[in-house]
Amino acid sequence: MRPQERLALLAGYRAELRRLEAGRSPESRLFRELGEVVAAHRLPLAPFYDLLDAFFADVAKQRYASFAELLDYLPPFGRSRRGA
Repeated sequence: MRPQERLALLAGYRAELRRLEAGRSPESRLFRELGEVVAAHRLPLAPFYDLLDAFFADVAKQRYASFAELLDYLPPFGRSRRGA
């Protein structure tokens, strides 16, 4: 899949999260089911947005110049692995 196609899909996922956040019904079954889980367990949506941001970054940048640059990418996902 080309980067533009991946970005379009990710933008659609973000739009679905925004529908959930606004209290509207998502268009896709996947996000309707996610909405049920989020509501049942009172999950915050911020980690889902963070994950999408990381996926967007993965499409935009596939290699890092240094290990330090890679570590900058990790938060908030890499914190538990790094002991932070």
